[in-house]
Amino acid sequence: MQKLVLDKSGQATFDANGRAVIRLGPEKARERWVVRRVTVSTTSNATSTATTYKGVETPSRRLDGTVRGNQDTSEDDSYSIESGEGFLCVWSGGTPGAIATLFLLGDIEFGR
Repeated sequence: MQKLVLDKSGQATFDANGRAVIRLGPEKARERWVVRRVTVSTTSNATSTATTYKGVETPSRRLDGTVRGNQDTSEDDSYSIESGEGFLCVWSGGTPGAIATLFLLGDIEFGR
């Protein structure tokens, strides 16, 4: 099995309701991401929360969350994201127009 370093990021703008959503995930067939470190940050002046999900935003797919959606890191667990799924991060309570950023570190595996 071939392995590469996972080092991905994405950004989103908080909407008028103070919500921002970023979805990242494997881009090729038979690709799997093993996410080992998740970092969230924002330019929001308000205290926001961030919650991560596997695939879709539903309680049964929740992976982790933080009451500090800015400058927080999680590296206590690893999450396997298969091709066709996504790693979703949802912020709430942010300043409209501010920027949310998600960083993922880990491994990309091919040929499963």
